[in-house]
Amino acid sequence: MKKYKFNLNFLEQIYSYGLIDPLDSIFQFMMQEIKKGNIIVFEKQKSFENNSEVFFFHETSELHLYIHQFMKKNRPSLKVLLEQG
Repeated sequence: MKKYKFNLNFLEQIYSYGLIDPLDSIFQFMMQEIKKGNIIVFEKQKSFENNSEVFFFHETSELHLYIHQFMKKNRPSLKVLLEQG
């Protein structure tokens, strides 16, 4: 069993710039690795603090729910999307 660790701050930044396709590819990779029995770990650094939040995913349904909430919470602004168009 392997453990893949991702920086959640970086993923949020990618999404905030409207880079949805690359982020979707990363999430698809994560789903495939969970199906293989591997573990996905998200770590989110708190600014100005030495601690961080850590999330572990063992099931695709858990990760899918988290991704849905993540995308809803971090939706890029329309201005950013239009600038890329």
